[in-house]
Amino acid sequence: MKIKQLICFVVVIISIPHIALASDSASFYLEISKNKLNDFNYHEALKFTDYSIEYKLNNNTPLVKEYLQKGKIYKQKGLLDSALFFLKKAELENELDKISYASILLQKGKIYKTKGNYSESLNNLKRALVIYETLNDSLNIGNVKLNIGNVFKGVKKYNYALQNYNEALVIYTHLNFEKKKANCYNNMGNLYRKMGEIDSAFHYLYKTLGIRKENDNITYVSYIYHNISLLHQETNHIDSALFYINKSLKLKFKVGNEYEIYLDYYSLGNIYRAKGDFLNSIYYYNESLRSAKSQNNLKIMTQVSKNLAESYFQINNFTKSAEYYRDHTVYSDSLEILQNISNLETELISYEFVRDSLNKKQLLLQKEISVIENNNIELNSKINNNKIKYLFVILTIVLSLGGLLFISFKKRLREYNIHKKVLEKQNKELKRTLISKEEKETLLKEIHHRVKNNLQIINSLIRLQSHYMTAHNFKDKLVETENRIRSMALVHEKLYKSDNLSRLSAKTYMQDLTTNILDSFESDTPISIDYDI
Repeated sequence: MKIKQLICFVVVIISIPHIALASDSASFYLEISKNKLNDFNYHEALKFTDYSIEYKLNNNTPLVKEYLQKGKIYKQKGLLDSALFFLKKAELENELDKISYASILLQKGKIYKTKGNYSESLNNLKRALVIYETLNDSLNIGNVKLNIGNVFKGVKKYNYALQNYNEALVIYTHLNFEKKKANCYNNMGNLYRKMGEIDSAFHYLYKTLGIRKENDNITYVSYIYHNISLLHQETNHIDSALFYINKSLKLKFKVGNEYEIYLDYYSLGNIYRAKGDFLNSIYYYNESLRSAKSQNNLKIMTQVSKNLAESYFQINNFTKSAEYYRDHTVYSDSLEILQNISNLETELISYEFVRDSLNKKQLLLQKEISVIENNNIELNSKINNNKIKYLFVILTIVLSLGGLLFISFKKRLREYNIHKKVLEKQNKELKRTLISKEEKETLLKEIHHRVKNNLQIINSLIRLQSHYMTAHNFKDKLVETENRIRSMALVHEKLYKSDNLSRLSAKTYMQDLTTNILDSFESDTPISIDYDI
């Protein structure tokens, strides 16, 4: 079944340039390019990226992702200026979204770090970090932290480097991303190697190896074997260094990673040279030189030719030694010339790039101005709407407060009127009570006075009647005395039954008095009384 699937895949890949694909053809090409890059097949990765570019050019669509992919490919190949060129092209494309822009900044940060421009590297990485934090992209926040750690390691700020590695490690652990954790451990191992803490360096490198052997591409496993070998070389464990560099070389042969083999050959040459085995050292230096020549890597060619010259000198082959010293000089001069030419070409490319992109810059500037104007219009509209809303809210509050104050005023006014009426009633009652009190005081005084006078009168009446009283008229005299006392009582009765105790109606009193006198005498003679009072 797997063979059939493989055959189908090969047929599709071969026929890709010749068949009509759907609207997502560019994305399909780009995905294949990414897979090829993961397998370190740079030629195929570039080819499929160019297919995607060609398709998008025909459809007049932005090339942000394609230029970004080219930048990644050239960076991985070690062609840093070319990588920067395409990253800058991606940066000036239309419809550049935040995610792509942050990815461009991250790649530029990595490249500037490799070039030794740590300030520019850190600047780009920090800008990328701000965007990823805005997007809440935890994975890429970890990636930026990891690369910031590499920058600090490059400038020997080891504490800051370790801090950023640990922050990245926390993120990768939370995401349960084992491959990224391995990257952290690898960088931490190399950091501790630079710090001279060999035990910690071995600890983290072996932790990296354990994760990568389980989860990663065997090419990355070969890288950790290479790093462990270098650590053993530095601690003079030559046999262990030889063991791990051979494992690294074996894996690179297995995947056909020719771009990295020369580094293992170079390490083997150094190991055998340290062992004093100059013949094997010369053999592997030559293999490294051959591989470096195939890639035209002048930097490695310069280093290896010098080591070859010294190794031939050790075995007294002065002719070969002189030959390689001469090659070393030539390579060094060529490397210097090439670097100068590369700088000139970079300037020329930049000039062409700037010239070709002037129209794009102008369009971008116009677009930005248009966006700013639209934003200003929207902002002004929002401000006006907010003013109206705030005015409406304020008026509503004022009216509500006014209504509440009016209701409160009406309520207080009503309560005031009620209280006023109650007070008036209480005042009237109090005034009436005060008058009544005066009347009572007057009455009481009058009663005391009249009781005194009446008692004296009764005493006088009884004494007066006693002069006229005989055994025969005793009863009649007593009745007469009784009538006189009743007349006095009548005055008293009229006083306490009167509504106004301070005054007494003389007319009513006279009428009642004469009526009672007539009744008391019981005369047989009719008596008629006329009143003029």
